[in-house]
Amino acid sequence: MEKVEGIAKRAALKAYPISILVVAAVAYYANIALTREGAENTRISEHALMPGIVIPTFDKDVQEMKWLNEILKRKNMQSRAEYIANEMNIFSIDSSLHYWQKSTPFKNYTGVSTVSMLRAYRSTGAELMIVATRMEDSHAVAMLMALAYHSREHSYWSRDVIFIFVEGGEKGMDAWLEEYYGVKEDKEGEEIMRGRGRFVVGAIVLETPDHLSREYILDLRVNGMNGQLPNLDLFNSIARIAHRGRNQLNIVIYPQEETRVEGNNGMVPFRFLLNQAFNGVEGIHSVFSKYGVQAVTIRGPRNRSGNVGRTEYVMEGIMRSLNNLHERFHQSYFLYILISPGTFSSIAFYLPLVGALIVPLAIFALREWFS
Repeated sequence: MEKVEGIAKRAALKAYPISILVVAAVAYYANIALTREGAENTRISEHALMPGIVIPTFDKDVQEMKWLNEILKRKNMQSRAEYIANEMNIFSIDSSLHYWQKSTPFKNYTGVSTVSMLRAYRSTGAELMIVATRMEDSHAVAMLMALAYHSREHSYWSRDVIFIFVEGGEKGMDAWLEEYYGVKEDKEGEEIMRGRGRFVVGAIVLETPDHLSREYILDLRVNGMNGQLPNLDLFNSIARIAHRGRNQLNIVIYPQEETRVEGNNGMVPFRFLLNQAFNGVEGIHSVFSKYGVQAVTIRGPRNRSGNVGRTEYVMEGIMRSLNNLHERFHQSYFLYILISPGTFSSIAFYLPLVGALIVPLAIFALREWFS
């Protein structure tokens, strides 16, 4: 015991040089572990997700443009929600309006969302997947309507698909999820939400920002609430699907500038970590992590000349992958750092960095103790 105490005292006396040495070692190790050369290549661990990498069949781009023109005419969200529900019901996709309200210490929020359910008649109805977008994003709304219409014509669905057009972004989505999972108590006489209680295998959120209008780029966002991450297999599946065929899109993660996507560089893992640490809610997909649902946001190009169908093809492939998933996401990692769309650092490689950074704190604590 005296020998250990003697070593601790000597270390405390040299707290500054030891700390500098440890920090230098951490920086050197990070330069290896958090670069493409030292990272692992991404791979799909759950082979059941591979059916999404097939020839896409989406062909409803003409109908999509018709819907887009009608949606752009409707600036009022109530009118837009009613129009979407009516159009989906015409094509036998069961749709209804969800009126919601959320209260915060500073403001009360209200809104209306459209919820459309495509039923898989060959399934038991025990599981479903969710595809969502903001009601305010006209191009994404038209895309999801066209995808729902396209999906209605196929019989290979083994899970129900819920298409949600959300007003109010994260707050609207959170309000719907609270009601779906029974967090919010039902009022007396209020109609019970259909589909409640079924397991959600995954959720995909679609956005079509204006700065990606003429780009061949797919910007992926994965950070959930308080730094939670979706299973890496979900990200890997999207990346593989986007890179397939002649309509491929380049994957970009956490670009330096929000409105000017130039590609991936060596700062991606650090921007990824900063976003994970300081952004409580990154997007609509973030609120799904409260309920253990694996979700990501896909930000893709709009349906314009030269880009027709690119984003829709990716969405179709992801839906088909989730449709074929045999069990819950569990094969791949839940704790990781994305280095690039094709490489990552697992917890086994980056956790030593965290442990090493604790050493200087412990040495200075000993120094104060002995003094």
